[in-house]
Amino acid sequence: MPLVKILINTLLSPSTPILSATGLALSALCLRILYYRSSKNTKRALSIKLRNVYCRYYFHENPTVPISVNFHFSRKCNAECGLTSYVAPIEEAKQAMKMLADEGMQKINFAGGERGRLPKQAH
Repeated sequence: MPLVKILINTLLSPSTPILSATGLALSALCLRILYYRSSKNTKRALSIKLRNVYCRYYFHENPTVPISVNFHFSRKCNAECGLTSYVAPIEEAKQAMKMLADEGMQKINFAGGERGRLPKQAH
Protein backbone atom coordinates (compact mmCIF):
# COMPACT_ATOMS: atom_id res chain seq x y z
CA MET A 1 0.00 0.00 0.00
CA PRO A 2 2.89 2.51 0.36
CA LEU A 3 3.11 2.62 -3.46
CA VAL A 4 -0.48 3.86 -3.66
CA LYS A 5 0.21 6.59 -1.07
CA ILE A 6 3.29 7.71 -2.99
CA LEU A 7 1.34 7.84 -6.24
CA ILE A 8 -1.51 9.82 -4.67
CA ASN A 9 0.87 12.29 -3.04
CA THR A 10 2.68 12.71 -6.35
CA LEU A 11 -0.54 13.26 -8.28
CA LEU A 12 -2.03 15.71 -5.81
CA SER A 13 1.12 17.82 -5.54
CA PRO A 14 0.66 21.22 -7.27
CA SER A 15 4.26 21.13 -8.51
CA THR A 16 3.68 17.92 -10.48
CA PRO A 17 2.36 18.40 -14.03
CA ILE A 18 -0.58 16.01 -14.16
CA LEU A 19 -0.94 16.38 -17.93
CA SER A 20 2.51 14.99 -18.70
CA ALA A 21 2.78 11.48 -20.10
CA THR A 22 4.31 10.27 -16.85
CA GLY A 23 1.54 11.89 -14.84
CA LEU A 24 -1.13 10.26 -16.97
CA ALA A 25 0.52 6.86 -16.67
CA LEU A 26 0.85 7.24 -12.90
CA SER A 27 -2.74 8.41 -12.52
CA ALA A 28 -4.02 5.49 -14.58
CA LEU A 29 -1.98 3.03 -12.50
CA CYS A 30 -3.06 4.67 -9.25
CA LEU A 31 -6.75 4.61 -10.17
CA ARG A 32 -6.50 1.01 -11.36
CA ILE A 33 -4.96 -0.04 -8.03
CA LEU A 34 -7.59 1.86 -6.08
CA TYR A 35 -10.37 0.38 -8.24
CA TYR A 36 -9.53 -3.12 -7.09
CA ARG A 37 -8.69 -2.26 -3.47
CA SER A 38 -11.34 0.24 -2.41
CA SER A 39 -15.05 0.68 -2.00
CA LYS A 40 -17.34 2.61 -4.33
CA ASN A 41 -17.44 5.58 -1.97
CA THR A 42 -13.64 5.81 -1.84
CA LYS A 43 -13.37 5.71 -5.64
CA ARG A 44 -16.03 8.42 -6.01
CA ALA A 45 -14.43 10.64 -3.38
CA LEU A 46 -11.00 10.26 -5.01
CA SER A 47 -12.36 11.11 -8.47
CA ILE A 48 -14.01 14.25 -7.05
CA LYS A 49 -10.78 15.27 -5.30
CA LEU A 50 -8.69 14.70 -8.45
CA ARG A 51 -11.19 16.71 -10.52
CA ASN A 52 -11.14 19.57 -8.02
CA VAL A 53 -7.32 19.67 -7.87
CA TYR A 54 -7.08 19.49 -11.67
CA CYS A 55 -9.59 22.33 -12.21
CA ARG A 56 -8.08 24.60 -9.57
CA TYR A 57 -4.49 24.00 -10.70
CA TYR A 58 -4.91 24.25 -14.47
CA PHE A 59 -7.90 26.56 -14.86
CA HIS A 60 -7.62 28.58 -11.62
CA GLU A 61 -11.32 28.29 -10.96
CA ASN A 62 -13.70 26.18 -8.94
CA PRO A 63 -14.90 22.97 -10.56
CA THR A 64 -18.49 22.63 -11.72
CA VAL A 65 -20.73 21.66 -8.84
CA PRO A 66 -24.17 20.17 -9.55
CA ILE A 67 -26.85 22.53 -8.25
CA SER A 68 -29.78 20.20 -8.94
CA VAL A 69 -29.63 16.40 -8.93
CA ASN A 70 -32.20 13.78 -9.99
CA PHE A 71 -31.92 10.95 -7.47
CA HIS A 72 -33.50 7.69 -8.69
CA PHE A 73 -34.51 5.40 -5.86
CA SER A 74 -35.05 2.42 -8.11
CA ARG A 75 -35.47 1.46 -11.73
CA LYS A 76 -37.40 -1.69 -10.92
CA CYS A 77 -40.67 -2.39 -12.68
CA ASN A 78 -43.56 -4.82 -12.18
CA ALA A 79 -42.22 -7.35 -14.71
CA GLU A 80 -39.84 -9.15 -12.26
CA CYS A 81 -37.80 -10.30 -15.27
CA GLY A 82 -34.35 -9.58 -13.86
CA LEU A 83 -33.47 -6.96 -16.48
CA THR A 84 -33.99 -4.07 -14.11
CA SER A 85 -31.01 -2.44 -12.47
CA TYR A 86 -29.52 -2.86 -9.03
CA VAL A 87 -31.29 -1.22 -6.08
CA ALA A 88 -28.89 0.19 -3.51
CA PRO A 89 -29.47 -0.36 0.22
CA ILE A 90 -30.92 2.62 2.11
CA GLU A 91 -27.64 3.30 3.96
CA GLU A 92 -25.77 3.59 0.66
CA ALA A 93 -28.43 5.98 -0.65
CA LYS A 94 -28.09 8.13 2.49
CA GLN A 95 -24.30 8.28 2.03
CA ALA A 96 -24.74 9.32 -1.60
CA MET A 97 -27.13 12.14 -0.64
CA LYS A 98 -24.75 13.33 2.10
CA MET A 99 -21.84 13.38 -0.36
CA LEU A 100 -23.92 15.38 -2.86
CA ALA A 101 -24.85 17.89 -0.14
CA ASP A 102 -21.20 18.18 0.92
CA GLU A 103 -20.23 18.96 -2.69
CA GLY A 104 -22.67 21.89 -2.86
CA MET A 105 -25.91 20.43 -4.21
CA GLN A 106 -28.79 22.84 -3.56
CA LYS A 107 -31.82 20.95 -4.89
CA ILE A 108 -32.71 17.26 -5.17
CA ASN A 109 -35.51 15.69 -7.20
CA PHE A 110 -36.54 12.21 -6.12
CA ALA A 111 -37.56 10.00 -9.04
CA GLY A 112 -37.49 6.46 -10.35
CA GLY A 113 -39.32 3.25 -9.83
CA GLU A 114 -42.79 2.12 -10.84
CA ARG A 115 -45.61 3.92 -9.05
CA GLY A 116 -47.78 0.80 -8.92
CA ARG A 117 -45.03 -1.43 -7.53
CA LEU A 118 -45.81 -2.80 -4.08
CA PRO A 119 -43.77 -5.09 -1.83
CA LYS A 120 -44.60 -8.80 -2.15
CA GLN A 121 -46.02 -8.77 1.39
CA ALA A 122 -48.75 -6.35 0.28
CA HIS A 123 -50.14 -8.73 -2.38
